[in-house]
Amino acid sequence: MSNKIQDLSGFVAAVERAYRDWDCSGRTTGLWFRGQSQASWTLVPGLYRQPSRVRPEYERELARDFRLRSGAFLREAPSHGLEWLFIMQHYGMPTRLLDWTEGHLFALYFAVAKHNSSEDAAVWVLDPWSLNYNVIGVHSVPLADHSKLRDHALGSEQDTFGRDIKATHPAAVRPPSATPRIIAQKGTFTIHGNLPAGLDRIANRTKRKTRGGKIRIRRIVIEGTQKTKLVKQLYWAGVTEAVLFPDLVGLCGEISYRYSDEHLRCKCP
Repeated sequence: MSNKIQDLSGFVAAVERAYRDWDCSGRTTGLWFRGQSQASWTLVPGLYRQPSRVRPEYERELARDFRLRSGAFLREAPSHGLEWLFIMQHYGMPTRLLDWTEGHLFALYFAVAKHNSSEDAAVWVLDPWSLNYNVIGVHSVPLADHSKLRDHALGSEQDTFGRDIKATHPAAVRPPSATPRIIAQKGTFTIHGNLPAGLDRIANRTKRKTRGGKIRIRRIVIEGTQKTKLVKQLYWAGVTEAVLFPDLVGLCGEISYRYSDEHLRCKCP
């Protein structure tokens, strides 16, 4: 019998299993989730993906030019280097950030919503405490201006950005100021260092025992032929486009789906 997820109840059971296996009770931070429409994709941020429109060595120029030209569109300028990356990520610039969510059903929606192929999807599950304890030595998820994350920012050169990133491994971080979408999606982030490999591959070969064992991460594979059914089951559960994208675009997307052939003709228990 296949271990791939076939329906919503199977997915919830897999998430509950992760919480039990990793003994997350009594903690102030739960597990994080990331949905990807293809199970074969690794956890590589936009700046490090191949083929990429921009080579990573031009990150300083990306950040500098965005800082110089975005002022007219920002109500308030960020006060910290990593805050600039959050804004750049929000508007589609390639960065060293990866989006995660604290809502497992939200991650499942992002994994199955674009179902124009029958390829398997995936939801990645991360224990951010285990990541940060191994990488920065803390059992917490700090904000971007925390001193422990200083090495993940571009080195400063007075009023401009430097070029060097001292950190090697990714760390978990919370955005200092949230947009309506980040709030709705319960969004969080991991920030890569100078190592361009995917977080999953970094975790699998990182066996540092000095701070608390391996980084806890796993992949839940979603059966590609069941994506349409899962979208409808999520709709019944109240996880819709308008919930995740609280604006008129999201509302129009939800209403259009409600009366689409995809929704009306999907036969699922």
